Amino acid sequence: MVMWEQLRPLYPLISLLVFTFLTPIITYFGRTRNRKYVGGIWVSLSFLVALILLITLYKDVVSQPIKSYFVVSPPLGVEFKVDLLSLLFSLVFAFIGFCSALSSIRYMEEETGLDTYYMLFQLMVLGMIGVTFSNDLFNLFVFWEIMCISSYVLVSFRKYHWEAVEAGFKYLIMSSFGSVALLLLISYLYGVAGTLNFDTLHQIVTGSKELPIYYFLIGLTMVAFGIKAAVVPFHTWLADAHPAAPTPISAMLSGVVIKAGVFALLKTYFVVFSPAYFNYGIMILVLGILTMTVANLMALLQEDIKRLLAYSSIVNIGFIVTGIGVAAYVLSSSFYFWETMDVAVFAVIGALFHFLNHALGKGLLFLCSGCFIHELKTREIAKMFGIGRKMPWTGFSFSVGLLGLGGVPPLNGFWSKLIIIWSAWLAYKQVGGLAMPITIAFLVFNAVFAVTYYVRLIQLLVVREPEQEVRRAHRPPASMVVPLIILAVSCIVIGVYPGLVLGFIESSAKVLVNLVLR
Repeated sequence: MVMWEQLRPLYPLISLLVFTFLTPIITYFGRTRNRKYVGGIWVSLSFLVALILLITLYKDVVSQPIKSYFVVSPPLGVEFKVDLLSLLFSLVFAFIGFCSALSSIRYMEEETGLDTYYMLFQLMVLGMIGVTFSNDLFNLFVFWEIMCISSYVLVSFRKYHWEAVEAGFKYLIMSSFGSVALLLLISYLYGVAGTLNFDTLHQIVTGSKELPIYYFLIGLTMVAFGIKAAVVPFHTWLADAHPAAPTPISAMLSGVVIKAGVFALLKTYFVVFSPAYFNYGIMILVLGILTMTVANLMALLQEDIKRLLAYSSIVNIGFIVTGIGVAAYVLSSSFYFWETMDVAVFAVIGALFHFLNHALGKGLLFLCSGCFIHELKTREIAKMFGIGRKMPWTGFSFSVGLLGLGGVPPLNGFWSKLIIIWSAWLAYKQVGGLAMPITIAFLVFNAVFAVTYYVRLIQLLVVREPEQEVRRAHRPPASMVVPLIILAVSCIVIGVYPGLVLGFIESSAKVLVNLVLR
């Protein structure tokens, strides 16, 4: 009984692992025509169970701030550590996984090899949650590779199309460079510190002199995790992978997989290379501004709806990275960093809130585009004019997702973008200098610029009268519409009542900043 109690932090991972191993058996019995949806229902159930276990774990963590499980004690051992920050990311991963799995039930019904598809789907989510629970770099690397390998294969799942093979291969090559960079980072850190445990690394790295190799490792961290996070200039795989992958997987890639890279960046930078001791805030700000600006310009040129949404994802990663950069900048700009702690917490709140809003909004938009593609058999925007009028619920949800990500009040994206911009203004008042006014100018410019092509999409796909070909389209199946309603309602409710989640997000941000200032 005591052993099972100690394993409570691992219940979500154990449940997903059990469901994954049982998936081939369940799908085998579902091969008959009347039971072809069994696999999708089973996987949706697995994510629902994981969600329930994560919510239960959240209640435990609120009463006891951190729950840990050591496979072997540090400094050499493997540690799972659950706090409010890891739970925030894990809950979003499982929730978007659940919605995407529901959509897959009918979207993937004509495909073969669904047992493989659903197993890889579960392993991908298992890997992402494992990344958030890992408190040592070795453990993180194992779950990172589980997530990466699963996503490579899922991008290339439709192997009978050359586009999928090419996109999967490009994704594999670029992500492999990231994995090599991560292995180099692990090797150097172990050589310098003799441990891979995050807490012990923090003590050793911040307690030693500023060795030149540490700044090399800070850059290596950006390469290792920035590729998966699609930070410019490491973003090029994303625009090819999204159109080629099945749309529920596109929703996962854009909604949450790239956020696993953001989580790994956050944890490594703020715990190991504390910005209170290392000055790299400007580097993150420059990359964030570059990411949102380049991706916005590219999005304006796209005629494929999934490529446009892919570049939109990179834009929003730019906002998140910029929020992280503001926090790092203020913490590294003063020896009296406790004076800037509130500003840093506020900036991290904006970044984490935008992570949540983008995951919900972009998951919604890709699943909506999946409904359009499922009925029209095309990804070209020019052949979808007026489709929203033929699919009222999908058109409404699509509009909510676009307006939310565009930052139109009172939807959810407005608040997170406002907090990031406001945090930059507070940082300017606290620290001074030109960095923050320039950051604010680019944040406002890119926020307004993104609205232009979002509104254009609404006008073409939802407001405009349907074209002749579009009028023949049918409404999508209920199992594809239900996830849209769930996500659209989430965007509206969080926008109208942001306080429902801001308390959780603020506590998560304080966990992160407190790790910096230990």
